Amino acid sequence: MNIAIKEIEIKDAAAITSLIRQLGYESTEDKTAQRIKNILNNPQHFACVAILENRIVGWIHAFISVHLESEAFAEIGGLVVDEGCRGKGIGEKLIEEVSQWARRNNFNKLRVRSNTKRNETHQFYLNRGFVFTKEQKVFDKKIF
Repeated sequence: MNIAIKEIEIKDAAAITSLIRQLGYESTEDKTAQRIKNILNNPQHFACVAILENRIVGWIHAFISVHLESEAFAEIGGLVVDEGCRGKGIGEKLIEEVSQWARRNNFNKLRVRSNTKRNETHQFYLNRGFVFTKEQKVFDKKIF
């Protein structure tokens, strides 16, 4: 099985939108294309896709997280592999690609956050060398 990894492109929006929906989020192809454009225009963000048999079967997005209280680090903002392709090493390849991007940018820590309900996902990350460090609650406020 030959899995290719390539940097994300705006033309990937339809396939990525389909994978976003597998995560349980709603999006449109136009909204996804705009988000891809924003990522491509921001050097502090990186995203790539996994291709299997000429089809996008996964994606990962990471960014540089800067804080006053701690050193900056790379953070995975999202990762999904097509439901029918899981367990084939695709997620691991995507994480390795982001890890290389982080190292090229001189970051020695990669963080990921995961919803407390996603137990299989937690085990996936633990099996790839991530260490559980804390739980949080997330609060949102509409500002317009």
